Amino acid sequence: MLYEGKNNMIKNKLAVLITTTILVLMGCNSQENEPTTSKVTATTDSHSETVQDTVDANLPVYRIATVSATSPLISKKADGTVTGFEIELLEAIGEEQGFKPEFVIHKWKDLKSDLEGGKVDIWSAGITIKEERKKFGYFSDSYLPERVGILALDDKPNKLDKANLKHLTIGVKGNSSFVENVKKVVGEDSKKIVKFKSNYFAFEGLARKKVDAMVANEILLVGLVKQFPEFKFVLKTLPNTKKGQLGFMIQKDKPELVTEINQGLKAIKANGKFDKIKQKWLGDLDLTE
Repeated sequence: MLYEGKNNMIKNKLAVLITTTILVLMGCNSQENEPTTSKVTATTDSHSETVQDTVDANLPVYRIATVSATSPLISKKADGTVTGFEIELLEAIGEEQGFKPEFVIHKWKDLKSDLEGGKVDIWSAGITIKEERKKFGYFSDSYLPERVGILALDDKPNKLDKANLKHLTIGVKGNSSFVENVKKVVGEDSKKIVKFKSNYFAFEGLARKKVDAMVANEILLVGLVKQFPEFKFVLKTLPNTKKGQLGFMIQKDKPELVTEINQGLKAIKANGKFDKIKQKWLGDLDLTE
């Protein structure tokens, strides 16, 4: 196996790598080989920054709110640029439909007020489609499934097989809904649940082998794995957990924009652009239900 004979050396190297990049992962994720990024400039809006490409004056511009760190969906890098799966997806949709996206970094708590107040046209931040959110905005068609993932170092055969999960010590963000998902696997009162302050510290705990595995949003785990391609991880969907769907939110004054986004999404799936963007940011992640 990958770690036999060199277990301590590999363990220490991985732990050092993760420790030295933990701040990057928490707020200003850096990705390699990014063909499209956007320049950040300050605005007079007290809770936002404008993230804007050079806009073609002949095209309509849609103002799109996002957050700064939802890698691999969205990342704001240390040099002040943003990129990610959703950024490139909306840019590709804009190319198909003839509009330019203007990205602004807002706070998550402003989602409802932004849409109701007409401050933005679209919100894009890995948003789960929920009935209660439909009261203050429209949703586009889903572009990704939302699932609970479990991640481990691939150092033992069949480590994440369903029958073996109850024997694992599992790390999880302490104040998240994923704690309940873990309890379904290892038991309600199990001492095998280790709670961390954040997903990134849970990941560090996994690297240092303080836990056998960690549970979080599956897409987030894909992003973390991509930060360390030299090491072998195993990632699976956690069984017996509820699945959701991600969509873009659109202000209710613009129902025609829902049609425009959905048509563009359908077009880039048909012409192969969606698959190229997905492969770059999400790799071989299975999107089937």
